Amino acid sequence: MILEFSVSGFLSFKNEQTVYFTPFKGSRITNTKYNDNFHTHRKCRPMKSLLLFGDNASGKTNWFYALEKMKSIIKNGLGEIDKDIFNKHSNEISFGISLLDDNEDIYKYYISFNKDGYIVKEKLVKNDNEIYTFFNNKLRVNDLPTDKKEIEVLEKLFSKSSSNTLLLKLKDILDVPIDSFFKSIDNIKVVAESFVNKEMKWFPVDLFSEEVKNEIEKLKNIVISILQSLDNTIIDFKFDERIIDDKKGRGFEMILIRKNKDQFNLLSESLGIKKIIGLLPNILKMYDGKSIFIDELDSSIGSKALINLFNSFINSENNTTGQIIISTHNLTLLNLDMFKSSQMYFVYKNSDLSTVLHSLEEYDFRSGKKGINELYMKGSFDTNE
Repeated sequence: MILEFSVSGFLSFKNEQTVYFTPFKGSRITNTKYNDNFHTHRKCRPMKSLLLFGDNASGKTNWFYALEKMKSIIKNGLGEIDKDIFNKHSNEISFGISLLDDNEDIYKYYISFNKDGYIVKEKLVKNDNEIYTFFNNKLRVNDLPTDKKEIEVLEKLFSKSSSNTLLLKLKDILDVPIDSFFKSIDNIKVVAESFVNKEMKWFPVDLFSEEVKNEIEKLKNIVISILQSLDNTIIDFKFDERIIDDKKGRGFEMILIRKNKDQFNLLSESLGIKKIIGLLPNILKMYDGKSIFIDELDSSIGSKALINLFNSFINSENNTTGQIIISTHNLTLLNLDMFKSSQMYFVYKNSDLSTVLHSLEEYDFRSGKKGINELYMKGSFDTNE
């Protein structure tokens, strides 16, 4: 599970901005109305959901791109540097992430690099114990206590300017196994609007791969309940196999069955139904321990359906392993009866047009005053930084 993510120098992000996926220190969660919003049985009590609110062009999508970029760097290294991803006022990009693995171990990884494609600083920490640090072209390893000479050789070998991550160079050398760190990274899935149907591969919008079909059928009762939150006339669904000659493959078409037993393919359905079905392969991964990040989940999906989705499926006792993080324009979700203030972040541009993020928890307000929606519309949560 993700516990923390920070970014600076990337696209619209100038100064470091951090989002925390855990309750603020000292927050009481257990035996409150927010109990089901957090994985209280896990270390650090990770959130099951988090929402980003912000105007168009505030930088919400850039935040999702930043997370996807960091994930790519961790898995594949720096690669060729695209200078266009740097903030116009920054010469360095930095990313930081904190993850909780299945063994309750906490990994923290930080990296910064410059426009020339070289690592400025890099660090990996496990349970507050530093595994290695690279800074000023010098490597310090604290992972191999059994052989001091081996440490010295390793540090000398890699204490030079580097255009690739030390993480990839050291991962097969370190005594401390870090496979679970990479597994935790793989458990993060970022879904932007253009990737909604990515799991359907090359199939048309209304066809699924056999693997995805099987996953949907395995969780059929949950899927039907989700679909009914958008349209209560839906009582069942089935898949019909379709052969696609030009691709020499096959796909599976989802057919929705309504109360009067009429059957409908997705081509005749509303945008909201099409979108939620397109997202199903990702949303269902929440039940398999994944952290799913969805940019603009609310487009084409009504308020009532969104509320039901969070209350019944995401922030519920049935979700024991996953997380859903979304950006949204829907102010119905800006609701302290549904979400704790630490679960809601505001995204906006400051005076130098850089993106800034703040949690609602950081603001001093009283619930007896105007509603949060009204305060938000009046710009009360914007700050001049």
